[in-house]
Amino acid sequence: MFIFVGCAGGGTSSMFCQKIVKEINGTDSNLTAAFDHFETIMKKQRGYGEAYDLVFAYGGMDALKGYNAFEFGKLFDVVLVAPQVRYLLPEKQQLLRNYPTIVREIAPQVFGYMDGAKAYRLLLDDLIALDDERAYRSSILDPTKAADKNLEIFVLAGERNNSALMRLREHWQQMGLRILQQAYQLETLYDFEPEADFDIRLIFGASDAFSKVDLPKIARRIDGVIAAPIAKGKIKQVSSWLKEYQIPVYQMADEEYYDLRGQADLGLLDNFLTTVAVASEFTTEIAVAALEVEKLKPRKKILFGLISWDSW
Repeated sequence: MFIFVGCAGGGTSSMFCQKIVKEINGTDSNLTAAFDHFETIMKKQRGYGEAYDLVFAYGGMDALKGYNAFEFGKLFDVVLVAPQVRYLLPEKQQLLRNYPTIVREIAPQVFGYMDGAKAYRLLLDDLIALDDERAYRSSILDPTKAADKNLEIFVLAGERNNSALMRLREHWQQMGLRILQQAYQLETLYDFEPEADFDIRLIFGASDAFSKVDLPKIARRIDGVIAAPIAKGKIKQVSSWLKEYQIPVYQMADEEYYDLRGQADLGLLDNFLTTVAVASEFTTEIAVAALEVEKLKPRKKILFGLISWDSW
């Protein structure tokens, strides 16, 4: 079981996790426990999951954002919000509404005890109940990409003022589609409030946006990719990843992208749009292990009486 304990900056949650883990390992022969910063646990989740029954992660509550909600929802069974940041509880519950993760305020009488024995006795029954609740939620939640948003297409290495892309936008508008255009930023990819309703959001970004670190977060949000000719090498590099994430790609040829006479066949892009729309309706959020979880060759070492895991 993975539990994230979030406070204002990570300091008090770190002390709380340390006390709890020390108590569990010292008194309960039926359970093993460990704690670490949430970023370390997310990177090495496989090693922790195989070695321990209870894994506590600490950090600032602001660490949970729209663009990493999938990572939190996939890994953590429970997110406990410390009393001093209880005002963030509704926001974090909203971020994880489509995931089985249970988000609760940790009771002040539990968090307030930096006495591990008292805190553990108070927390244990809650964790058992929350684990059962998560299991129930897991059985009923199966969100698709299209469940709560309109189509979002990443225009890779394309310029907004490119004549072919401008004609495409006008063509789709003539079909009655409302188009929103934005420059790529990871934060606004997830967290943005449009000034008006839209049907398609075109997100313009450079080829280096598709890095190994950011691609999983981007792929879980976008529905398709239109790639300018200059991005052909990048698309080739990441094509297998995009295929695993079930992201349709339209690679524009030189004669399409640099067409100044308005003779490009926009019907091909209409067909691509239909493919994107159908795919988004039936594609659930996907995790690709090769991109998202650090592969471990675990080795044990003793730190402060606990076992930690390092990768070679």
